[in-house]
Amino acid sequence: MVNTYKLEISGKVQGVWYRDWFCKEARKLKITGYIKNLHNPNIVEAIIQGNLDSVNKLILMAKIGPHLAKVENLKQNKIKLNVKFDSFFIK
Repeated sequence: MVNTYKLEISGKVQGVWYRDWFCKEARKLKITGYIKNLHNPNIVEAIIQGNLDSVNKLILMAKIGPHLAKVENLKQNKIKLNVKFDSFFIK
């Protein structure tokens, strides 16, 4: 069964290569979905799908982020989605 989560990551996460870093880490863990900037310059949103171990690893990594980022908060919600992604991409 695929686990799908919506993440909202806030802090210094735009303009610091956060989405690029997150995409690379998700692909390493065979996670599918996407990440995008929101209109608020301090928030990115990700939809991630994968096995629970990989999802949990990515969530832990997302709380730290790349060296230029400063993650202040991460909200996670398990969601039901009628879409199954084939890859991970940046919107």
